Amino acid sequence: PQTIISSEKWLSGMVTDFATGEKLKDLDLTTQIDYLLYLIEKLENGISDVSIKGWVFEDLHEENILVDLKNENDPVKIIDTDFYSKDSTENPIIRLQIYKDNLVRIFDAIMVTILPHFDNCAVWSDPKIQDAYLKATSGDISCSEFLKTLLVTLKIVNKKEQNILTLRKSVNQL
Repeated sequence: PQTIISSEKWLSGMVTDFATGEKLKDLDLTTQIDYLLYLIEKLENGISDVSIKGWVFEDLHEENILVDLKNENDPVKIIDTDFYSKDSTENPIIRLQIYKDNLVRIFDAIMVTILPHFDNCAVWSDPKIQDAYLKATSGDISCSEFLKTLLVTLKIVNKKEQNILTLRKSVNQL
């Protein structure tokens, strides 16, 4: 934030530089999973930094994440979101809870963006995915950790499905 503005203690906000880029939700990065993971990890690092300061995001969602594909150093930004500063940031338990709350907000925003690309996958019934999903929705693991678990499990499920198809072809040829 560049400037803090306020008016008679009932209105306050921050003014920042104009952010450029495309909304993450409008990009199909599922063909570029490594880059998507990179962006998510950048977001999570930024969330870690602001969580230490006690900032809690209130309306972080898929519309508020911009990606500037031309900016290699700082390709992802959170824009137009409400947040407040929580007291007692010296308390490690409160700092951890702030971080978890912010992680869950990122997870929700990212999942809305990528779930349509993983629709109708058998992977959702896998116990590892269900466990990872519960952990991610409570902030116990990050979105990037969940996505890595999803991708590994998806490869395993796809391999099993491929083996079943091969077996069926063999049986049909008999």
